[in-house]
Amino acid sequence: MEVDIEKRRTKAKEIADQIASAPGQEPLRFARERCANDKELLNEVLELLGERSTRTSVGPVVSTRDSVANQKIGGYKTHWKLGGGGNGDVYLATRVKEPRQQVAMKLLRLQDGENDEFRRRFLRERQIVALLNHQYIVKLFDADRTKDGRPYFVMEYVDGKDIYKHANSNRMSVLQRLELFLKVCDAVQYLHSHLIVHRDLKPQNVLVDAQGNPRVLDFGIAKLLRPELMDGELITMMKPDPLTPPYASPEQWEGGLITSASDVYSLGVILFELLTGELPLRWTGDVYAYQRLVCEGSLPLSSKSVVAGHGALCREPSDAALAARLAGDLDAIISKALRKDVTDRYPTVAALVDDIQRYTQFLPVRARGEGAAYRVRRFLRRNRALVTSIAAIMLALATGLGIALHEEGIAKTQTILAKSATERANQVAQHYHELAQHNQEVAQGLQQLLDNTKTGAQQLQLAVQRAISDIKKINEQAETASQSGRGEGPSPSAARYALLGRNYGVLAQLLTLSGDSD
Repeated sequence: MEVDIEKRRTKAKEIADQIASAPGQEPLRFARERCANDKELLNEVLELLGERSTRTSVGPVVSTRDSVANQKIGGYKTHWKLGGGGNGDVYLATRVKEPRQQVAMKLLRLQDGENDEFRRRFLRERQIVALLNHQYIVKLFDADRTKDGRPYFVMEYVDGKDIYKHANSNRMSVLQRLELFLKVCDAVQYLHSHLIVHRDLKPQNVLVDAQGNPRVLDFGIAKLLRPELMDGELITMMKPDPLTPPYASPEQWEGGLITSASDVYSLGVILFELLTGELPLRWTGDVYAYQRLVCEGSLPLSSKSVVAGHGALCREPSDAALAARLAGDLDAIISKALRKDVTDRYPTVAALVDDIQRYTQFLPVRARGEGAAYRVRRFLRRNRALVTSIAAIMLALATGLGIALHEEGIAKTQTILAKSATERANQVAQHYHELAQHNQEVAQGLQQLLDNTKTGAQQLQLAVQRAISDIKKINEQAETASQSGRGEGPSPSAARYALLGRNYGVLAQLLTLSGDSD
């Protein structure tokens, strides 16, 4: 038994040394991979890493001891510092009792003694997380105070990268990035439905787990818009609230009224960065100059901001190809989300989501207006196979029309040259004139449907069915005329047979199109 314990300790030290010597690794993920299903070994490794934690660094680095790392707090054992928000520090911890799961513990940060503002925000964050229950938002497990009265709460630990790093490391395509972004929007929309504005949405506060699902976290500066939960807090404070410069909305910079539109702006910045690899405005380091840019300057189009190499990360043939994909609809969507005037922005996250979904479904996006030419282009893109087939059919009908008109001319000429067969030639001429009119009517009917911007795929399908019936009738009449014309009057020429052949080709295309639509 003692031999097994010693072997486990030796193995744990070896794994901990490997993690410490490779700071670029995700320590918990690396430890889990090396320990497999051995929970005792994993706990040994985490304790060793916790002993090496520091106050000044994030992660298990050997240096000055952190007074919180590797300590038992409540029913949890802390390991090392994961990071920190505006009012607290976050540590990786493990539940002492079964199930011994890894969690994230956030403790109120103490700077020069107790800070009332930090305490207020910290308790508000704990209250907000306790209210929420959504698959893409971190869950609250526990809350208490340390022995010295320091508040803390325990949350779900997300072992993953932030959304920007996750998308790039997995070389996600534009559509895949949009799908992931829509999940984040779903979480933010849930917050807004509970009258909560996050106010600090950024890639670092959206982690993506191993299953590819995002988790929105860090509600340290979130705003409660529910008076009964605000505990006397005013909506607009005299003292400016903290913010993250590249992702903060103009109204946050100006200390204006904060609404859900502020989160829409932050989401627009995240989407811009996901699709271009660049921020709309680079952080200059000068607070006042940057505020002027955000509040007064103009923002570039996403299609004009693609950084070198980002096209490959989005699985596009080139950066130029990525820029071309962003031009138009996505430019319009992102630009509307980033409007400086709140009234010009998407009023809700739901409106932003609707336009993105319309883009993915080849429907006209509302951010681009209602122009007829634009709507026709989106209709053609949405029904590409159907429209292409009908265009081919119309070309064949046009060719058949030309043949029929040619036959009409031949029949009239023969009427003059062969007076003995005048009556029969006139009948043939009249018949092919009628065939030409039939072909023209079929072609014109399909053309009118294509020209109508309100025509749907179902209407086109009904038109195809009618065209099948018409073409069958025309062919039957042409065959009857060819048979009855043999032995008297002008004989059927090669051009007449060409008309029959062309119409049978049209019929085959129509029947194929009808079958594909089913």
